[in-house]
Amino acid sequence: MKKMTTRDHVLSVLEHNKGKYVTGTALADELKVSRNAIWKAINSLKEDGYSIESVNNKGYCLDTSNDRVSVVAIKEALTDICDKNDVERIIDSIIVFDSLESTNLTAKLELITGSMNKKIIIARKQTAGVGHGSKVFDSPEGGIYMSIIIDDLQAGKTLSSSFIGNTVKNIIEKMSRQTAVLDKKYNRISIGNKKVCGILTEYFADLETNTINGYIIGIGIRNIDIPKNELIARIVNQLK
Repeated sequence: MKKMTTRDHVLSVLEHNKGKYVTGTALADELKVSRNAIWKAINSLKEDGYSIESVNNKGYCLDTSNDRVSVVAIKEALTDICDKNDVERIIDSIIVFDSLESTNLTAKLELITGSMNKKIIIARKQTAGVGHGSKVFDSPEGGIYMSIIIDDLQAGKTLSSSFIGNTVKNIIEKMSRQTAVLDKKYNRISIGNKKVCGILTEYFADLETNTINGYIIGIGIRNIDIPKNELIARIVNQLK
């Protein structure tokens, strides 16, 4: 696993203690770095959009409303639903971008090049998201846009579009505590009259043997007030 930076370590501690103050001294002692290194990490996080309050003699506090998607926050959410080995396995396969044209496009390039050695591609926004029928999928910041590469299928194991759709629907329904409806034709999920999720599953196959070698599962979620990092954690835990 990639070594965590001081910045990531600080974020991890703040995520674990969200809504509570942690002193700079405690952070420095725990991470075995200087107070100046902690100060620089906090400022870097603030510049990146994290809502962190700094108070003399109290320390630093990550606001409970802060839900910026990050590998660190996803890991924190996974620890509540997975055993340690599964958490590390999943986290090692995740990469998060501020912005991408399309997570599915990036996933396809990753399949060809393997340059990042990642299987779960996440973006905080997409500039050219695509849905069914090559229709534009509006992907503003504030939503969840992710693609999961499944290329290690066990013998006889398949993932149907309906299974994927129902898995995501059930997670959204449980977390939102609202009735969600899956449109099986287009694999999109709605709550009431509002579309909250679109799923685009693409297969890659061996043309000579006509066998499916794997999938790219593209998932776009928006217009719903659910903790994003926890939602991502639950989805990847079920599908990866």
